[in-house]
Amino acid sequence: NINMWHGPICLNDAKNTYFTVGKYDGTHQVMSIYGPISGTGNIIGNTSDTTLEARLNLFNPNNTFTGGISMLKRLELWLHANGAVPANGADITLTDTSLVLAGKGHETYRMEDSDSSFGG
Repeated sequence: NINMWHGPICLNDAKNTYFTVGKYDGTHQVMSIYGPISGTGNIIGNTSDTTLEARLNLFNPNNTFTGGISMLKRLELWLHANGAVPANGADITLTDTSLVLAGKGHETYRMEDSDSSFGG
């Protein structure tokens, strides 16, 4: 199952925006955001089924959101562009989650299933 958002997204007023993965008839779910993300809210990824492979892809190099990203329970956060996570304070918190930096072509750098925090 693949979900793609192409338009601009505004995360308003420090509200939580949840990316939640649940069971369906396959084993892989993907959320890809191509448009710019702005605002003061954050993104929280979580899953109710740890047997699924699920990922959040951020493609836009011009994101300006400041609320940060929290990913929990066996998800993958894929960053496809420098600036996909803004340098202006958007913290990343990973709990049992993989961080993947995707380069040109099929080049990737992966930090497997870590518990980490990064500050902007």
